[in-house]
Amino acid sequence: MLLVSELVTNAAVHARSGVRMTVHVDSHWVRIEVEDEGPGEPVMGTLTPNQLKGRGLAVVDRLSTDWGADLHDDHKVVWFEIAR
Repeated sequence: MLLVSELVTNAAVHARSGVRMTVHVDSHWVRIEVEDEGPGEPVMGTLTPNQLKGRGLAVVDRLSTDWGADLHDDHKVVWFEIAR
């Protein structure tokens, strides 16, 4: 739930568009995809100890098995996978 919240929040704050979430499950992994119409690729910022914002992708990076973004002409899909 934490990782879903991070990606959906990023889409709502940065893309300011509709958001679509898709869940894929098989016997080895769960993959969550969050699609929005915002431009550009998500960027993981540099963390500082007292930082209040900008930790979302670092959390996704640390807690997921893998993550990334697929850029398209009119939208992007940011995804993560967790091994089962």
